[in-house]
Amino acid sequence: GAEANALDREGLWQVCRQSRLAEGVRVRIGEVKSKTFYDFVSGIERIPWAAYFRRPSPPPEVKAVCHHSALYHSDAVAERLVTALVNRGICRYEDVPPGAQRYVDDRVKPASPTDDPPPAGPA
Repeated sequence: GAEANALDREGLWQVCRQSRLAEGVRVRIGEVKSKTFYDFVSGIERIPWAAYFRRPSPPPEVKAVCHHSALYHSDAVAERLVTALVNRGICRYEDVPPGAQRYVDDRVKPASPTDDPPPAGPA
C-alpha cells in the first residue's frame, strides 16, 4: 500500500478517481484509545467528521478489527461509529442499518406515524 498524509476531501477523491491500481482507499482519520464504549463514543464524537463527509452522506462501510482490545465486539464498535455520524448530522437515520439504529439519539430519529402527536398548546 501507499500512504499519503494531510489530504483534504478533494485530494482524497482525486486519489480515488485517478488511481488505476487502487480498488479502494482506506482513510485513517483519527485514533481513539478507550477501554469502554462510553470512552470510545466520546472520542469519536470529537473527530471533525464534517471535514471528510458532505451532509447528508450515506453511512460509510465500516469494518472494525478488535484484536487485543478491551472493546472486543467489532460489530458493536462499527455500529457506534455509524451512530456517531448520525448523531452529528453527517448521515441520515433512514440510511443506517437496522442493527445500529438502536444506538441513535432520540433527538435524531424521525417521528413515526404511530408516535403520539405533540400536546396541543393553550388556544
